[in-house]
Amino acid sequence: VPLRRIIRQPGPALEKYCNLQWAATAMLLQALQQFNARSTGARIIILGYAFMILILINIYIAVLASQLTVNSINTNINGISDLVNKPVGIFVVGGQ
Repeated sequence: VPLRRIIRQPGPALEKYCNLQWAATAMLLQALQQFNARSTGARIIILGYAFMILILINIYIAVLASQLTVNSINTNINGISDLVNKPVGIFVVGGQ
């Protein structure tokens, strides 16, 4: 496409660029492929929806990981007598 024609009539080239950008974003997120939005407003709404879903999935994964971590840390130590024959770490401050 000649540069002079793009400068004189940016509409078709800009539309092709916007469609290419939309397709690249859809491939990146892999969630927008089912939507066939033509207007800019619809694309903004769909991108907002995809971003919200992305945040919700990450929150779910973070909560699940923290729950699994807390459940695996349970040590069942209730007193000094429970520490017999168990490995115990000692933290020394300043070489004391």
